[in-house]
Amino acid sequence: MKQQYCIDTIQPDLELPAAPKLNLAHDVMGAVRRMFTTLCAWQYRVEMRSRMAQLDAKTLDDIGLSREQVMAEAQKPFWKA
Repeated sequence: MKQQYCIDTIQPDLELPAAPKLNLAHDVMGAVRRMFTTLCAWQYRVEMRSRMAQLDAKTLDDIGLSREQVMAEAQKPFWKA
């Protein structure tokens, strides 16, 4: 019969390394990364809403949107999803 192994039988006294302590530089970089991601999302919304507002009636009909729906979306502030 084959012996089955699990982590307890291989190294029963195995200790996991301590989680690294977060430092100020790590926290700042995380905040900068989140801020950059937010700015990119806002820029994307502005561009997409502007492009959508420029679509012709046939294209809007093809995608199933009315001019009123498009204008309502285009008039939203950039920070609102």
